[in-house]
Amino acid sequence: MRTTRVSLLAMCVLAAACGGTNGGTGDGGTVAGDGGSTADGGVKADGGSVIDAGTGGSTKRGFISIGQSKVTVASTTVITANLSGSFFTTTAAATQTGCTETDIGPCIIKTCTTVDGGVSAPVDAGVTTFESAGTLSVTGSHIDGGISLAFGAQSYSGLWNDVVFNGGDSLSVSASGGTVPAFSGKAVVAPSLIEVTSPTCALGSCGTFDRTAAATITWTGGTTGTVRVFALTSTNADNLASVTCTYAATAGTATIPPGVLGRLHAGPGALQITNDSALSFTSGAYTIDYSLSAYGAAGSATFQ
Repeated sequence: MRTTRVSLLAMCVLAAACGGTNGGTGDGGTVAGDGGSTADGGVKADGGSVIDAGTGGSTKRGFISIGQSKVTVASTTVITANLSGSFFTTTAAATQTGCTETDIGPCIIKTCTTVDGGVSAPVDAGVTTFESAGTLSVTGSHIDGGISLAFGAQSYSGLWNDVVFNGGDSLSVSASGGTVPAFSGKAVVAPSLIEVTSPTCALGSCGTFDRTAAATITWTGGTTGTVRVFALTSTNADNLASVTCTYAATAGTATIPPGVLGRLHAGPGALQITNDSALSFTSGAYTIDYSLSAYGAAGSATFQ
């Protein structure tokens, strides 16, 4: 069993990105810290105050995510899809997380720093133990024979060069049970694949954005789902800022309000635009997030 330190930086990235995680890799089941602070299910703090992680205890969580992308290059269309999932128990050690959240319109701004602005090591994330839910299965997909995955040390993982879902399909997930109790019949209606028309994100670059102005995003093909715009910047390894804005896929256009991008750090960052559908449910003591994502655009971006 391999033991590794996990910093608050990693926790913040996972929390900011579409409410899911790809599980993690490696050959062990436990990720341990050294008694520092952690986020263990703290409550979102309106107005930007520090999110409280509570006074200890443990949190049992699970994430199952299926993503699909469609790229056309020189009249050749390439479709790739992946499934990632993990279930884990995190034991907290202290109360301060170093992360804050603020709402502006359809957007959530999240900032994460160390306790002292990066002078010392990142706040530790406690002890995380990855656990099995038995065989993980998905029905309703377009994969011949369906999807059935075994637990792989810390996570579940699948990769296909084929269509897994079309917009409007119903994909149901189930697990035979292990440390995580069995569950079944958890269905999500798949989002449609979208084509982002602005920004273009050509060759992996989404261009430059004015942090003082509103930003307009446009797309086609949104018949089902929720379009999610995610931007991330960092001043160093311990100082992150992210923006997540959500809009009805059928709208075809969205405006990120003035002042939102101004919460990001000036300089280089990353941008991702997806069309998502999601469900949250419980199995025993575990809270599990199940999501389907159709990737629209992604790449580097400059915020100035």
